[in-house]
Amino acid sequence: MSHRQKALSIHDFVSHALAAVMAVSLLNPALPMMAADFQDVDTVDIYRLYNPNTGEHFYTQDVHERDVLADSGWKYEGIGWRSWLDGDPVYRLYNPNAIGGDHYYTISAPEARSLVDQGWKLDLEGKPVFYSKGDVNLYVQYNPRAKSGAHNYTTSLKEFNTLLEKGWQFGQIAWKVAEAGTPKDLDSKN
Repeated sequence: MSHRQKALSIHDFVSHALAAVMAVSLLNPALPMMAADFQDVDTVDIYRLYNPNTGEHFYTQDVHERDVLADSGWKYEGIGWRSWLDGDPVYRLYNPNAIGGDHYYTISAPEARSLVDQGWKLDLEGKPVFYSKGDVNLYVQYNPRAKSGAHNYTTSLKEFNTLLEKGWQFGQIAWKVAEAGTPKDLDSKN
């Protein structure tokens, strides 16, 4: 059997196996299809992590960045939200002067420039980290007592209101997203 025939055979095997799984799943609703099989390719998961040493939340669509931070002691909290792959740009900035460092996210290019003028650094060479588009509100809150991790971003109204009740401020819509997130343990560390 030639290399090409083997490749076609493997491709045929995978295609037939996938077709069989789909047929069994369609015939037996008790066997769910994998959500990834139907994932919208126009959106991306935004992962949420928490640093228990500094109180900072961090948000990224980069799986490698998520995994490196999780391996470094950050707590992976699940999907913060789903973002469209286009829309109005959202920028991530880093404050190297804050104790433990601090990240801030903004849809406002003038605000980003102002923070850079104050010593903040633009992540990703100033390229957007996410995009604002959609019907789901993403809220931001500010903790005036924090040395690091002063901002929290969430699609959860429960988390939003809980933080405001605990003295966080600046509660407003930061930007719009495609879908709400599914983070874990929202109230355990705020």
